[in-house]
Amino acid sequence: MNDEGQLFADEIVVGCNIASLRFAEENNIPVIYTGQDFPNFFEEDSIEDFTELCFNLSLTGLLPFGDMADSMRVDVDLQVLSVFCGAKRYNVFYEKIFIFSDKNIEGLPEPKKKNKQYKVLDWLDLTSSTEHNEAIYTDSEFVKNIYFYPSLRTSRKGFADAVAVSFLSEEQLNDPNLCDSYARLKSISLMSSAGILGTKMGSGRHRPLKVSHSHREVIAVGKNEYEELPNIEFR
Repeated sequence: MNDEGQLFADEIVVGCNIASLRFAEENNIPVIYTGQDFPNFFEEDSIEDFTELCFNLSLTGLLPFGDMADSMRVDVDLQVLSVFCGAKRYNVFYEKIFIFSDKNIEGLPEPKKKNKQYKVLDWLDLTSSTEHNEAIYTDSEFVKNIYFYPSLRTSRKGFADAVAVSFLSEEQLNDPNLCDSYARLKSISLMSSAGILGTKMGSGRHRPLKVSHSHREVIAVGKNEYEELPNIEFR
């Protein structure tokens, strides 16, 4: 990068997820992003894989802005990506961009087809009698799977918490019958059917299983689709 805040690169990768990082490492291309899409513990790729890729790319100078970028603007005609880090602006001149995520990128045209499919994570705090429970799988898209993990809450060390995973459309996100409260209730029913009990009371007895809703995450599963643009490839 020169003194005028300009960077010149034949190719750029935009977006920070496991796919973009692997692509950048394999092809020796710098990565620019405004947020990191970490894999969850129940997914095939691990957070350790993600962290190792970031570390390797950083060592070779392929994360020029690290996590400092707040937003970006692309000028398709001038082939320049403006990167905003706080009050500072940097211009990255490119020959080709590979866009893995269009999050926080201005300057792109309206998508010809917007993504309408989402993965919904309902994180649940529970009073289970054990730290280790087998995952629960269903045939429904609403609370399709429930995964358990050792609780990170100080007061619950040695016990489990859980996340309920659903796959919903944009319209379904606004359906009151598919809200976080109903995800909690359905999760309780599934856990009870699986034989998960509350904490022990002694003499082989257990308290009722209690589950409270911590928070909900909504993650786009698909991607927006764009008309073909010069020197830009959406992946």
